[in-house]
Amino acid sequence: MIIYIFTVFYSNMSVAERLLSAETDASKFYEGFRELVLANERNKVSELFAYPLSNQVKTKADLLEQYETVFTEHLVSIIKCTYTLEHVGWRGYMLAAGALWIDGKYFGDIDPIKGSPSYVDDIKAKLADTQNWYMRIQGVNQGVGKCENAS
Repeated sequence: MIIYIFTVFYSNMSVAERLLSAETDASKFYEGFRELVLANERNKVSELFAYPLSNQVKTKADLLEQYETVFTEHLVSIIKCTYTLEHVGWRGYMLAAGALWIDGKYFGDIDPIKGSPSYVDDIKAKLADTQNWYMRIQGVNQGVGKCENAS
């Protein structure tokens, strides 16, 4: 019965809600993000960014206002034809030569303060707090990358 309730609840959650609430795997995150971008689900897509994105896009509202500027035809075409991300070490994950960057963002309560006696321990605790790290879009670079699957 518990499995049934969990299955019904989880299946009723939207892709964006699942990505926001629980996704720590970059490939699964990108798969859902890609689905939302291609469906032109702008509000849901805007929830999946780490802000500020740039000097011009500091909030979700900014992204929604400038959506076409960020999601250019070039970027959408790359997203459309690219199914996998490249892991680039501590920098996170990138799509098509850095057209899009994805990495974990911390949403917990541990806030290390530089210079405090507990700073190093707080950093370690923050990194170990796996319950509060979720994937987010960290950056977009316009005009870079190409569709690797193009003929």
